[in-house]
Amino acid sequence: MWAFKSAGLKIALLSDFPPAQKGSVWGILSLCDAVLGSEEIGALKPSKYAFGNLSAALGVPYGRILYVGNSVAADIRGAKNAGMKTAYIMPLWRRLCGCPLPGADISFRTYRQLQKLVLPQRQ
Repeated sequence: MWAFKSAGLKIALLSDFPPAQKGSVWGILSLCDAVLGSEEIGALKPSKYAFGNLSAALGVPYGRILYVGNSVAADIRGAKNAGMKTAYIMPLWRRLCGCPLPGADISFRTYRQLQKLVLPQRQ
């Protein structure tokens, strides 16, 4: 995540669960520009309202956001319906068979792979 932040990208956390708990588990809270939970915004993913709150909190238009998630229904379809680009972290079975998710803009195995796909390579 440091590489994304160093590249000048904004990082946010949108969760249907208490986001502070997830952020501390993942160790990314200190990197987040916005942290939103469904209880505070009054909507669960895949509601477009939830993703709209994320866009507003970041001050970034829907179409300029790459939403990363692991739930096809809540994360990928929800973000797509809101007009965002999507990146899907594949479960083990998809990794083993090499089957990307057809509805996602990016399907990836590890965050290191996502970094290589998203960030320009340094010469």
